[in-house]
Amino acid sequence: MNKPNFHWVAGKAIPVLCVYVLLTLLAVSQLGKIRLDASSDSLLLQGDPDLAFFRESSRHYASGEFLLLTWRPTADLLAPESLEPLAEMVEALRELDGVLSVTSILDVPLLESPPLSLTDLAEAESLPTLRAEGVDAALAFREFTTSPIYRDLLLSADGQTTGIMATLALDQQYLDLVKQRDNLRALR
Repeated sequence: MNKPNFHWVAGKAIPVLCVYVLLTLLAVSQLGKIRLDASSDSLLLQGDPDLAFFRESSRHYASGEFLLLTWRPTADLLAPESLEPLAEMVEALRELDGVLSVTSILDVPLLESPPLSLTDLAEAESLPTLRAEGVDAALAFREFTTSPIYRDLLLSADGQTTGIMATLALDQQYLDLVKQRDNLRALR
């Protein structure tokens, strides 16, 4: 039964290829119109109990949304020529509407650079950071890569990339509309 269909297609190879090319071009011309929505509303089922639990716990324990950026300079990570543009980027992020706070390696306290005793910690008005004058970059790098508090959190395994966390303001209007929509769905 398949032989007649094969012979028919083989006998009209040029028109069949033209139709395939035309269909392919038509499909490619529509690629720009494709939009992907990766929000929780499109990825989860309506009425998902886990999503409802997450939203309820978020309402009680406001965790906030955040954006994590990575920074990999061309020079050594803790060299002044790398830290200056990082500081400029952090300040530019802080000035953006909707950004509550920005945390980077410039802002975390250094506990071992130089090593501080518990008495020093208790008496200190503020803990040193990379922004402080006279901080030993080599000691700070060692602390970031070996300290149980910072290891594998602030720097990549190779010590050349760091993360910057921008905490975003909650869109209360959006949250209220989602709650209203979920309540209406529950009534339905």
